[in-house]
Amino acid sequence: MRILQYNLAIILIAISGIIIAQPSMLNEDAVRNSKVSSYDAINSAHLDFSPVIYGEGLVFIGNKEKGQVFDQEINEAYFELKYLPLNSESASISDFSPALNIDDVHKGPCSFSQQDRVVYYTKEKRFRDDRDAVLKILKAYKDENDWIPDGEFPFNSDEFSNMHPAVSPDGSYMIFSSNREGGIGGYDLYISKYENGYWKEPENLGSAINSFGDESFPFVHDNGSLVFSSDGRGGYGNLDLFISRKENNNIWKLSQNLGEPFNTKADDFGVTVDQEGKSGYFTSNRKGGKGKDDIYEFTAIENIFNTEGYIPVKAVENFQFATLILDKVTKNPIEDAEIYAIPFVSESTDLIISNFDIKSIDVVSAGDEIVMNLKPKEGAMTRYLNISDENGKSNFLMDRKSRYFIFAQRNGYISAQTAIDAESIVPEITLLMSKEESKEETPSTTTYIPQPYTIEQALDRRELVVFNEIYYDYNSATLKIGATSELDLLSDYLLKNPQLRVQLSSYTDARGERDYNQSLSIRRAQSAKTYLVSRGISDFRVVASGRGENNIRNHCSNGVSCSDTEHEYNRRTEVEILEN
Repeated sequence: MRILQYNLAIILIAISGIIIAQPSMLNEDAVRNSKVSSYDAINSAHLDFSPVIYGEGLVFIGNKEKGQVFDQEINEAYFELKYLPLNSESASISDFSPALNIDDVHKGPCSFSQQDRVVYYTKEKRFRDDRDAVLKILKAYKDENDWIPDGEFPFNSDEFSNMHPAVSPDGSYMIFSSNREGGIGGYDLYISKYENGYWKEPENLGSAINSFGDESFPFVHDNGSLVFSSDGRGGYGNLDLFISRKENNNIWKLSQNLGEPFNTKADDFGVTVDQEGKSGYFTSNRKGGKGKDDIYEFTAIENIFNTEGYIPVKAVENFQFATLILDKVTKNPIEDAEIYAIPFVSESTDLIISNFDIKSIDVVSAGDEIVMNLKPKEGAMTRYLNISDENGKSNFLMDRKSRYFIFAQRNGYISAQTAIDAESIVPEITLLMSKEESKEETPSTTTYIPQPYTIEQALDRRELVVFNEIYYDYNSATLKIGATSELDLLSDYLLKNPQLRVQLSSYTDARGERDYNQSLSIRRAQSAKTYLVSRGISDFRVVASGRGENNIRNHCSNGVSCSDTEHEYNRRTEVEILEN
């Protein structure tokens, strides 16, 4: 069982047929003479697999620390994402992301894109009834503190599994493994293309890659080569590593076995290769290992890929960016707004003045800086135009080495504009547009907030704000009707300050089991976050954290007799501005 070690039956079917000779996709000598060794800096007596090169280190899948909750089906602790810096003798393994590893379900192989600022990863979903668990692909953004969960791959389902995402170097497509209906075997490899800010309907990669068995653990190299594992294409053992790549006619070539020393009679899978193709890591349960699945390092004198006869894929320095356009008063999304994302500073730091008319030039008295008031040229920017959808959203693919002028307009509204620096931009910004010739009124509320200042004043002062009036039913994470006034004030504040992000930390009282209270607090924090998102706040701007029964504010700790009112005092949500 090597899909994610979930007792998933593997069908071992060997197929045979006529093999048509084709040029090798491998540098056979480099592969044959590769040096393979156990990477003991990671390997344990348990399961360590699917390494991915990330910056100056490795992200891999390992078991939670000893003493954590176990998966009874496989008698192992749950899998989570771990990290080890490379090239450091004193480095130690750490938790890759507390935010992504917070709950006790399996997390699996991942892939990075947008210069390592976005991660797609596999996560298990379990059901309360008798249905089997499924695997889903999730997404997260990197901020200055941690990874921020940002929803699911749009083609996930509760009826089948999507897993093992591998994003291409230019971010234009994702290859993943799925057992959805209509495939050739058990798990097939599929491709989903990223166009105009959206993932397209997945397509099966076909019989040149997929077999009647299982194909899984794909990896897309910078040169466009696809390396994956299969147990249905014959070879040395159970799961073997194979390679394929696109030909000039955009058709994937017939898969080729990597051969020794990568493949053995055991399971070999989960590979990652550096840009030069001379070193990397992969997973195997071959004899002589330290644990059940171990990570192995390989080095080669030359590139293991045969690059002759095709043009390598060049990673594009780009990133995905979204705008959210809202009515400033009602906070409702504005559909059919014209959004321009126009570059005004190029890679060489030169101004791209040809895109703009200069309305005015101001000299800053405190120094030599010049402020230029720019306006996009009428009718000249159609190639930078996008239209907001029914949710007020618009998506762009931008060059990371440029700076952009964002301009939004719509009939009946005063235009809105801002500028962004691609090197430090967040994945989404909100623009508020005012109606023309309308008097704006600040929404009023009669709710009393027990703070030394108003919520807005306290947040301006970067003070911790305690929300005591977010109510839930007992043992429930669902917000009570009428219990959202404080969240409404917070959403208004965030809409006025689109550059800010906040952390919501929810607490329970001390009654009940500690582990249950921890889980309940997480769900309550997530419920509050979901409400803020429904009010137009971008998902990545709100970090939801559950603190359980920690930091009790009065004497009502475990075993102490207290009234309901006294216990209620400990049930609160704290709001804190996260500094950029």
